[in-house]
This record gives sequence, C-alpha cells and structure tokens, in this order.
Amino acid sequence: YVQKKFMSIFVEKEFQIFFDFGEYFYEDGIAFGSGFAINDHTIITNQHVISGLDLFWANKYNGSEKKDTELEVVYQDPLLDIAVLHSKDSLMACEVDRNIYDIGEEVITYGFPQIKIQGESLKATKGIISSRMGYQNSADSYQIDAAIQPGNSGGPLTRNDKIIGIVSSRLEGESQLVNYAIKSIFLGAILDVLNIKNTGTAKPNECTYSIQGQSYRYYNEKHQKKNEVENYIQEDK
Repeated sequence: YVQKKFMSIFVEKEFQIFFDFGEYFYEDGIAFGSGFAINDHTIITNQHVISGLDLFWANKYNGSEKKDTELEVVYQDPLLDIAVLHSKDSLMACEVDRNIYDIGEEVITYGFPQIKIQGESLKATKGIISSRMGYQNSADSYQIDAAIQPGNSGGPLTRNDKIIGIVSSRLEGESQLVNYAIKSIFLGAILDVLNIKNTGTAKPNECTYSIQGQSYRYYNEKHQKKNEVENYIQEDK
C-alpha cells in the first residue's frame, strides 16, 4: 500500500523509494509520525503522515507523563508532502532557517521513530548534507546521511538549532543512508501564502512532537471496546 500511495501522488517516482516514514497502518486506521512547532499554535509534518485520517494529536513524553494536544488540519500539499496543523494548546516552537546549505554541512534530525519498539522518548541522529538535490535531481529536497526510520516522517532537519528541512523519505535496496528532507524554503513559501508567522525561539528537542492520526472508524471502535470493558468491570463488581 505504501508504494501505491506514493505512486498515486508522484507518478514519476519509482518503487525503489521507501516513502512512508509515518509508521502508517492504513488498514488499522492509525498513523504515527513526527512534527515540529513553528509558533505557539502551528505544527508542521508530512502530508503522508495525516493522509486518509480524520483525528489528530500531538504529544511529548517527558519520562513520567504524556499530554495529548488536539490538532486540526489547516493546509495539505501532497506534491511537496507538507501539512500544516493548528494546535488548541500552546506549544514550544522553533525558528525556521530558509537558507539553502551546501554539501558537507553538518545536520541533526529529531523525531519519534518506531515508538512501539524504541519507546516514546525523542530520538536524534547526526549526519551531513550529501547533496543539495533530492531523488532524481529533485530541487525541493536535500539528500542526507543521518539515519532515519519509520516514525521520523515530518520531523525537523536542523543546523545550529534552527530548522532547515523536513524529514520525508529514504532510498531502499542496496543504498545505505540515502535519505531525503524537504528544504525549508518551500515550507517558508507555504507559510507566507497562509500568512502564518514563524515566531519560535526554542531548541529542536523542545519543539519536536510525536504526531498521531486516527480514522473515525478506528477511534469509534477503540472507544466502543473501552466502554464494553468498563461496563463489564462494573457488572462484575
């Protein structure tokens, strides 16, 4: 399904791309990815993380508790694979650096990969910009060698604690550490059109959030089962 979904959006891409870093379980109606805040109430992630789903939350695990923040979709761009969401609660936000950087520049990614295996704490990986161009010379992305895994989708690519890109995909097969991040200049253009200000000053480890999406069906079935269990416990008493 992941490959078909990718092909339906980007017809020119080939099947050797592994696109879905959102830990996306379409048949189950639930997805997990990463995102980052750019002001008190705006979160950025990949469009493929939220595609086909209806309800969304951002959260961050601090080692003892996790607070869910409801999100609403403001804008989706399937071609650039960028989504903008609004948070009802106030968020820690980071600064977006719209400059384009050259090969060899050191970068760090932040995100929540494979939370069911690796846990819910924030992860960071370090690498360099391997190319100023993305897959098949795509101008909208960097190629990077920082390690990324399912669940990293939508997380920030940073340089000197400022966001210069959005982690999006990797090349599968014999290639190693061939990963891609959407350049921040394209995010900046979207924010300008939407008249959304970037006012963040926090560090990336403070402004990066875990993103969860659910379909209405999954949400309703989950709460129906919860109610059934609670009713059974009450009757048993």
